[in-house]
Amino acid sequence: MNKIWFIHPPKTGGTSISQFLKGQKNLDFKYYTHEQFTKEKYKQLTPVIMLSALRCPIQQTRSYFTFIKMYRPKDKNLESFSYWLRNPNPCFSIIEECFGNQFEKWMTTNFYVRFFGSEGVVGSHCEAPSFDIDGYFSEAVNLLKSFDYVFDTSDLTNQFNKFTSKYNMPNFNNFNICTPKSFKFDILKDDIDYIKKQREQDIELCKMFNIKITGE
Repeated sequence: MNKIWFIHPPKTGGTSISQFLKGQKNLDFKYYTHEQFTKEKYKQLTPVIMLSALRCPIQQTRSYFTFIKMYRPKDKNLESFSYWLRNPNPCFSIIEECFGNQFEKWMTTNFYVRFFGSEGVVGSHCEAPSFDIDGYFSEAVNLLKSFDYVFDTSDLTNQFNKFTSKYNMPNFNNFNICTPKSFKFDILKDDIDYIKKQREQDIELCKMFNIKITGE
């Protein structure tokens, strides 16, 4: 029986992966939700197949905006993606129990580098991590390289079948991507350029793991 741990960064298609794997009788599946995953917690695990997912930072930022807009439809801060991107709410987070109340700022500024590399900066009171990311990049790269498979959300169904082939698992042909209802909007070029600047190290990290970047 395959033992699998899935580490789920927010808005990376992880719900689709985890919901499907939870239903497989031949798998011992454990789901590590949106909490930051540190080396210390990694060392405590018995040998298992470690999975995670990355998504183009532009699309991840966009997805998070649509997600919080559903929960705060009257928030004037969310009337414009362009405005919110440059003025994330410093006092609110849908996922506050994991990241603290500065999560929106964290999400829009090199999120992956902090999630996978900033070991020890999340305090016991869920304080947001430091926004100084010096040294976090190499830590994030090393941790992700230690995982057995990192999904690319842009092609999740194909990625999932490659994963099952790699580990001689059944080809789960009935795998479906969970797509929550959300409003659609076009991202302005200025906003794309802004995200690329704010998440420059995230984009570099994604390219190292062959993640497709929007517009390139």
